[in-house]
Amino acid sequence: ALKNKKALIAVISAYMLFFASFTNYYYKDYAKNFATFSGAGLKEAAERVKELEGKVYVDSSIEYPALLFYLQQDTNEYLKTKEYINYPSPYLYVSGFGRYTFVDDIYENGIYIFRKGYADIFEKTGYNVEYYNNIIICYKTGTN
Repeated sequence: ALKNKKALIAVISAYMLFFASFTNYYYKDYAKNFATFSGAGLKEAAERVKELEGKVYVDSSIEYPALLFYLQQDTNEYLKTKEYINYPSPYLYVSGFGRYTFVDDIYENGIYIFRKGYADIFEKTGYNVEYYNNIIICYKTGTN
């Protein structure tokens, strides 16, 4: 019976150690890593871009439902203006709506919502760059 108690205590201790290690990783390191690859800052960027006038080009890796949510896009306007990349595929992907178009490259002067990794490219080509965690808004002077 004493051996069973010691084994049970060892198992419970190991479990608690693993749980503490997981919890520490999840709430510290994983949260930082996830913020790097997620749309952290998209809410603030969406609020800011509403203040700017002109065509908005959005990094195609940013999920459009998240952008719709943070823009609080009018449903009727969205339904009237949405365009698909691959219509009539059963797996439709929105290529744009209203003044927002999803792109993979810099096309022309305009306002851009991209991931932070593209900041150097925009800065080198004369864009103003505003940082919102992992998201940037880029525009040339005169487009705001």
